Amino acid sequence: MMPESVVGTIREGRVEVDTRAFDGFYKSTYPTLHRIAYAKCGRHALAEELVQETMMKVFARWSKVSTYDNPVAYCCRILINESIGLRRRQTLESRALARLGPDADVALEVEADEFWSLVRILPKRQMQVVILYYAGDRSVIDIAKALGIADGTVRATLAQARDALRVQLTEERR
Repeated sequence: MMPESVVGTIREGRVEVDTRAFDGFYKSTYPTLHRIAYAKCGRHALAEELVQETMMKVFARWSKVSTYDNPVAYCCRILINESIGLRRRQTLESRALARLGPDADVALEVEADEFWSLVRILPKRQMQVVILYYAGDRSVIDIAKALGIADGTVRATLAQARDALRVQLTEERR
């Protein structure tokens, strides 16, 4: 879970970083980032790992990130990028396991509910927008900043994703 509080300052090159400010930011942002990561990957342990990686990168740049208008949007962007990297690694692992054959002793954790499973099979941009909007409780403006796209594009993508999910859920219930 969350590490113990760090109090004081750390020298980052020639800049002093106030770790108390980061500690507060970490504690307030962690639940949101964890929801986003869980919605993206469907596994709590993996979500926690993604959030930790994200926050390590944010801490390394904290003296600059703390001056941003919306540092949470920056965190969301890093988290999405981290999850893309994770997805690539998982694809490579799957291919390697397939080469090992059916005798490979690998237990795959399956822990995703129906909705998030469907979200994860949406096209990439739709998946990102839905996760940030619903799991991350981010506004359209925040999502646009995090993904580097226009507000209207976020709204249109969210509408397309909702339509696709509605079709999927309707078909599964038949």
